[in-house]
Amino acid sequence: MMIDTVASPLATTAGADPAIASTLAQVRRIAAAAARGAAAIDHEGAFPTVELHSLADMGFFGAPVSRALGGLGLGIDPGGMDALLQILTTLGWGNLS
Repeated sequence: MMIDTVASPLATTAGADPAIASTLAQVRRIAAAAARGAAAIDHEGAFPTVELHSLADMGFFGAPVSRALGGLGLGIDPGGMDALLQILTTLGWGNLS
């Protein structure tokens, strides 16, 4: 599957921080599952509710929150934008719905 085999130039960003690397690994699993169900969701005109719940359960929606407030600081703290871009790109590969 493309998600598992595409090497990202941003991989070093995620690898430098264990929390970000863990988040990216979880997002890859969710994106892979989303990709498998994307055609059915699109055909039905549905919303990827299961995938969004999976992202919520893993704490993804707190990723852009500052580290000082318990998030990963992605897109907020210095150096976090590259990792956020990589994570969002990975999700997009899974399903853009």
